[in-house]
Amino acid sequence: MDEIKSILSNRKNLTNSFNYYNEIINWIESNQVYFQIINNCLFLLLKKDKFCKFYYFIEKYSDVILANDFLLTHSKEHKISMEITTKEPKSLEIISSFAKELNFSYYSEFARLISGENNLKKDKDKIKNDFLLAKEEDINILLETMYQEFDPIIDDIPSEKELMTLIKNKSIIIKYEQNKLIFIQIFEYKFSSLYSRMTWISKKFRKPKYTIDIYSEIDSYLESLNIGNKGIRAYYWVDITNRNFLIGQKLGSKPDGLRCITFLYNKIGE
Repeated sequence: MDEIKSILSNRKNLTNSFNYYNEIINWIESNQVYFQIINNCLFLLLKKDKFCKFYYFIEKYSDVILANDFLLTHSKEHKISMEITTKEPKSLEIISSFAKELNFSYYSEFARLISGENNLKKDKDKIKNDFLLAKEEDINILLETMYQEFDPIIDDIPSEKELMTLIKNKSIIIKYEQNKLIFIQIFEYKFSSLYSRMTWISKKFRKPKYTIDIYSEIDSYLESLNIGNKGIRAYYWVDITNRNFLIGQKLGSKPDGLRCITFLYNKIGE
């Protein structure tokens, strides 16, 4: 553990992890990760529901190749993803090159948007208060919908335990139409910032006349939060190929330049 703590504490190290030091130590101590140390580099595979996330802490980009045998071994039992989050095209280009050498291939790309003034409100002086907060009895339909509509590799689907916590924290907005769930929005308030963890609108309702009302209800929800900062903005991660990427910008959100590229490890022989 002393060697691991030393590597994690080295701020000069290159890493694709935005997790806090104590969080990573907890992963290791509670057996939530596979790990390996090679030449003062630390490699982690965080165990998720149906796959593992690969994190590296290295001295130079070429060191990521040292993880080859580690990845090959664990890929026999798990799917493995790797995320690169950056605003620097040059850094992304370098790590993408090494990702190919490690047998990773491009899987998806998300851009981060910052919420702004809703430019398409029907009545900017009218405040809609008809958003619904999810309750405990909604958990089964939430999980069923999430696993039908989202990709576990890139969409960070909450566990049932996490959903319970999010519901207690009033972090999930939902909407029903004719007794059918048509909308899910999960927000998490952390470290003085509000993050959009998940957004889903039923395909039938992905039209301007519906989405304008739905996003107006999100605005009302944000205004109702008692978080001590009236000017707070929400951060959204949106798949750049998703129609919501353009809708969000028409509704006033703006890209801040941060991109998250996900790579998926190719098992040998597939």
